[in-house]
Amino acid sequence: MTPHNLAEARNNARHRLEAAVVDLVAETYGQQAIAIRPIFPGALSHDRVADPLPGLWAAKLLAALARAEIGRQARHAREAGHTWHEIGQALELPNDDHRALSEAAFEYMTEGGYGDPNVTWRCPDLACGQLILDYGPYNGHPDDCERGHATACERHGRELAAWYDEREGE
Repeated sequence: MTPHNLAEARNNARHRLEAAVVDLVAETYGQQAIAIRPIFPGALSHDRVADPLPGLWAAKLLAALARAEIGRQARHAREAGHTWHEIGQALELPNDDHRALSEAAFEYMTEGGYGDPNVTWRCPDLACGQLILDYGPYNGHPDDCERGHATACERHGRELAAWYDEREGE
């Protein structure tokens, strides 16, 4: 699913982000950390801008919060039954010859974690309602990719059946 007008969406997001930085600086540092300046030299229109150092602080904070929101949305996508490949498409990750898009998406979400990287999400109540440890798209067998489903989980049962059907077709 892509926006109807990607350029407009990016432009709107940029304006909202700039306004969020200014608002956060004003709330945290006070109005003395905000300047009014022409949008370009000699312009009659003016912009509110944050003092650069508090502005950097605010932008970094907003970036961290946005990164956390990406994680939350990815968990919601997994809960809704979307694959790591679909998540990679939504994140507009590059699709290269060295790894599958699904792997790139999982690594993006776990920041290439070491040890035993995983993403947790809750299996929808209609399935089993359990907290799932998702180890990514690497292992193939659904029991190795996702741990925590209830024994009678319909969703996991469908994933197992699809995996066995795929193996019989080979």
